[in-house]
Amino acid sequence: MECIENHKEYKNIDEQIRYLYDSKKIVVDKEDEHWFVDVNYITLINPYKEIFATGKDENGNHVYGEYTNFKEFLKIMEIELKFTDVLYKSIRDFERKFKNVIFSILCKNYVEEKKDIYCTNYALEIETFLNVFNSNEEKVDDKYFPLFCSNMYNTLKKTGYVENDYGFLAKIDLIKKMYSIGTGKEIDGYKTDVSNRLVTHFTSKNIIAPLWVVPNALTLGEISILFSMLDESLQNEIYTIMENKSLKLQSGEYEYKKLSKFSGRLEYIRAMRNTINHYEPILPLFVNTINNQAKAIKNSKVYSALNELNKNWTYEQVKTQNFETSLDINTNLTTYNIPKIRLLEMMESYSNCFKSK
Repeated sequence: MECIENHKEYKNIDEQIRYLYDSKKIVVDKEDEHWFVDVNYITLINPYKEIFATGKDENGNHVYGEYTNFKEFLKIMEIELKFTDVLYKSIRDFERKFKNVIFSILCKNYVEEKKDIYCTNYALEIETFLNVFNSNEEKVDDKYFPLFCSNMYNTLKKTGYVENDYGFLAKIDLIKKMYSIGTGKEIDGYKTDVSNRLVTHFTSKNIIAPLWVVPNALTLGEISILFSMLDESLQNEIYTIMENKSLKLQSGEYEYKKLSKFSGRLEYIRAMRNTINHYEPILPLFVNTINNQAKAIKNSKVYSALNELNKNWTYEQVKTQNFETSLDINTNLTTYNIPKIRLLEMMESYSNCFKSK
């Protein structure tokens, strides 16, 4: 049976407000009590409480010096909301371009290499691969791979692709989904319902949807998996368009380290997108990324991901030791809270740079 000793008792709103006053020195004015109805307590307090703490005691509990009005928390929420509104648009635009580039390259290769001018042979390729896969106890020969599955059995490392089965089942599920999307049929026990009208325009008439229609029903995470399965030449074509530079050296070798970093940025962008879509505060994700070290911001995944989304944005004002801030937040800056403050400053900079005119 699960131990409940460490569980916290449920508190109603009045009890929550009293608890904040007694244990965290947070004062909630009457006009702000509605926030505890509108937003979950965990979302309101937990992501930001460390900004107002001076550190932790020997038991790991936060220590608070002066009393803080809850309105200071609302200021931070406002910074987050403005930032995530802008970030969502950035990710949407990036995802739309990334999908279009990948499938444009794939369709071009189907036409040029397979003479498949309608770009529908992918469905037959998937059928063939799965039939061989299900009847073969050993690894399937790559001659049965769909065009976009050259690295089906491989995983990218900084020095190149290595053979292993990491993520293999996710790749299998993806190609099943692509088949089901494009044909409207079940395959190997897998069936997905698609409401996208661009897709159902074809499948409702028992016609295979062209490959360029399929991405409309795929998530960014699934698109990233698809990218990981492509061979290096296709990945380089896509990378060159997305980054305006090639992965290929004069020697003909590929810069796998750069490809690995690009894949890492894709994964982090997906993580940011999921956080926003689930209405979760994004600051904790960023704090974990920099390991709570302000000096790590400029070399962090979050910083490189934001640069990927908007390459003309840079943030040169990350101060690690200067205990000053341009933010209108009433708190004492300490070595404990400065990394969070610097992240908030970065988020505000990004918002101001790309906010709607």
